[in-house]
Amino acid sequence: MKQKVPAAIDQELLSKYVQDHMMAAHSGVKLFEEAKKVWAGTDVGRRLASMTAEIQNERVELNKIASRLKIKVPLSKRLMSRTGHTLSRLNPLNPTGSRDRLPGQLELEALHAAVAGKECLWHTLATLSHDDPRISEPQIQRLLEQAKDQQHRIANIISETAATRFRADRTS
Repeated sequence: MKQKVPAAIDQELLSKYVQDHMMAAHSGVKLFEEAKKVWAGTDVGRRLASMTAEIQNERVELNKIASRLKIKVPLSKRLMSRTGHTLSRLNPLNPTGSRDRLPGQLELEALHAAVAGKECLWHTLATLSHDDPRISEPQIQRLLEQAKDQQHRIANIISETAATRFRADRTS
C-alpha cells in the first residue's frame, strides 16, 4: 500500500530541504574525521573519535529517514556533495592540521556550527512529525538530544583548549 504524503506537507520543499542536509551530512562526517586526525593520541582526539562515530551513524539514520520519506538525492546534488567532500579533505579551515592558534580554533568552531545545523534539521523534522506519520517523533527527539549533547561536548573542548591556543607568549 502506497503511503500518502499528508496535505499539510509540501513534499517538494521537504525533499529539497532533506537533500541539502544529506549533502551537508556527507561533508560533516569528513570534517569530523579530519579533526579527529588533528587531535589523534589525545583525550580530545578520543572524544572527537566518539563523536565521529555518532555522526556517521546519524548520517545512516538520515538516509533511512529520507528513504521513508521517498527522498532521493539527484545526481547533480550528489556530484556537488562529492566536490564538497573532496574539499573537506583539504581541510580549508586547518590546512596545516594544527591544534594551535587560529586554525585549531576555527576547525573546532566549524564542528560546532555543523552540529548546530543538524540540530535545526532535527527541530524541523520534530515539528513536521506532528503532521507526517512517516517521521518518527521518538527517533527525531533522540537525534535532537544527541545533537544538543554533541554541541555541549564540542563547546567544552573549545573552552578547555582555547586558553592555550590564544596565549600571547606562544612562538607559533
